[in-house]
Amino acid sequence: MIARPWRLRLIARAIATVMLWAVLIVAATTAVWAGDGLSFEQVAMPVAGAGVAVVIAYVGGRPRVEVDDAGVRVVNLVGHTTVPWSHVAGVRHGTGARYATLETVAGDVLSVHAIRSVDGQYAVEAVARLRKLSADGVNRP
Repeated sequence: MIARPWRLRLIARAIATVMLWAVLIVAATTAVWAGDGLSFEQVAMPVAGAGVAVVIAYVGGRPRVEVDDAGVRVVNLVGHTTVPWSHVAGVRHGTGARYATLETVAGDVLSVHAIRSVDGQYAVEAVARLRKLSADGVNRP
């Protein structure tokens, strides 16, 4: 099972696309108006804008939860953590919570940015699947 936040990915890609088009339009009109060759600023600003757009698209697509025989791998915006099944105590997604959380037997709570409450029914189904997999014991995917 792999869960990803679909709304975050959609918004990040839309923002990145709009930014890339805006950068291309500004770069093209600036180059046409200058007429006497391109300066460093005329090249550097569009490249920087395109770089920011790529970073936004990457960060929006990064969060995910991967479930396999070894355990649960949580990839958030910054960093990732793998929790073996023997250490998983439960999965929570309380009312009003932005993200689901993974609880360990040691009492640690790990925020799961891939399962976001703004995703509605998708988040509910992802939490239910993750709970079922964590309760199954031997029958891991």
